[in-house]
Amino acid sequence: MKKNTATIWCALFALSGSAVADLACLPEVFNPKQPKTVHLNLGYATKYVERGLALSDAETDSVFHGALTGAYTLGHDSAIIGGVKVDLFARKGFDHHDDSSPLCDEGTVLLQYAARASEHTVWALGYQFVHGGLPGYLHSERHHGGRYIFNSQRPEEHSVVLDIHHDFTCLKGLFWDSRTQYSFRWEDGWYFSNTLGYEHELSERTSAVLAVTWTATCDYFEHHHLNSNGTQGWVFSLSLPTEVTEKAVLTPYVSCVLAGNGADAAGDFYRDSTVVFGVNASYKF
Repeated sequence: MKKNTATIWCALFALSGSAVADLACLPEVFNPKQPKTVHLNLGYATKYVERGLALSDAETDSVFHGALTGAYTLGHDSAIIGGVKVDLFARKGFDHHDDSSPLCDEGTVLLQYAARASEHTVWALGYQFVHGGLPGYLHSERHHGGRYIFNSQRPEEHSVVLDIHHDFTCLKGLFWDSRTQYSFRWEDGWYFSNTLGYEHELSERTSAVLAVTWTATCDYFEHHHLNSNGTQGWVFSLSLPTEVTEKAVLTPYVSCVLAGNGADAAGDFYRDSTVVFGVNASYKF
C-alpha cells in the first residue's frame, strides 16, 4: 500500500493499528488541490489501552473506538488539523455514569497547527482535552479544586501536545512517531510517547507494519499518586492496513502490552502483560 511521506497520518491511534490510543490526526495536510479532508475511523479492540497501560479491571475489556479527523490546508507547508475521539466500554453497557468502576467512557478533542519541517518530517502543535478514561482518572488524584468543563464528577485533562513524524531515508519504510504532552491545568506534568516502526509493502493494497512504542512521564506524579514517574509501558504491535477501496482502509492488528516501572506503584491495578487484538476501519470523505 503506497503512501506519500509528507501525508503520513490519518489514524485513530498514534500508530494506525496499534493499541496506543492517542488521538493523532495529520491527514494529507499539504494538498492545495484538496484543501479540506475529513476521515471517519471506527474500531474495536479486545482491551482498552491508554498511555501504554492495560488495566486489570475486566470492565475495560472489549472497547469500541470512533474518531472524526479533518484538516484545512493553509498552503503547501502548513494546515489546521483537528479531531474528536470516543472510547466506549461495551462491558459497562456504555453507561458513562456507572460508579461501579473507576473509569468511564473516554472522549478526546484535539486541535493543532501542522507544518512540514522537511521533505520527510512533519510536526503539529496544539491543544488536547480529555474527559474520562484513564487520563481523567489519573487526574482525579491531582485535582485540588476548580470547575470541570462538564457537569460530572469524571475528571478532565488539559494539555499542550506536540506530535512529530519522521520517515528515515536510510531504510525505506522505517519511521518514527513522537508525542510530547504537557498537562497544565490543576497540576502540571509531562507525558511522552515514542514509536519506532517499519512498514513493508506486501502488495499494491496491503502493508505490514511492525512497531514498538515506549510511553513515559516526568514530574507528572507525586509519591502519593497511583503511578510513579518513569516508563509507563511498552507496546509491540503488528498491523496489516489494507486498501479496500480508494477511500477505505481496513486495519486488523495484534499488540503485546507490557507495563513499565511507573506502573509498579499501582500494584495489581494494571496488567503486567496482555495481548490485544483489534480492527480499525478508516474512510476518507
